[in-house]
Amino acid sequence: MTISNEKIEHLERAAKNWLSRHGNQHELGDLLNEAVLVILENYAGCTAEGRSDYTVQYAVERLSRGLPELKNATGFEMDQVSGTSPSGVRNTDEDFVEQVEVDDWIEVELDLEQQAIVHCLLEGWTHGDVAHDMGVDRSTVTRKIQKIQEIAKETYDVN
Repeated sequence: MTISNEKIEHLERAAKNWLSRHGNQHELGDLLNEAVLVILENYAGCTAEGRSDYTVQYAVERLSRGLPELKNATGFEMDQVSGTSPSGVRNTDEDFVEQVEVDDWIEVELDLEQQAIVHCLLEGWTHGDVAHDMGVDRSTVTRKIQKIQEIAKETYDVN
């Protein structure tokens, strides 16, 4: 999917409008990036042809919801600057290297079916989505994901 420069400009205007009405809870760049992700993921049905103000609203919702949930899940304090990347700062060389290592691990340690499942999950698919695509029950996918988790725990020596 391609998002035109015109659409990005519309998103930026909508994001600026939202920030001016609601205060600067988020950085403009973070909000714009999240809005683009909302479109690319077709989150809540948002598309490049849809209304930019709705897209920005969903982006705000995701950013606002994500930080407390991530803190609860990981125990790490996060903000819009630090984000969730391995280095603690977004888009660094260290993050790229760590992502390459994960991609290599996926290709080396997992069979083709497991790789496909992981890639679907990375794209935001639910267990049900994966099951439907594979033509199996959701519980089968859940068991396969548990097996992938076991392999990861063995490889990275975690509990």
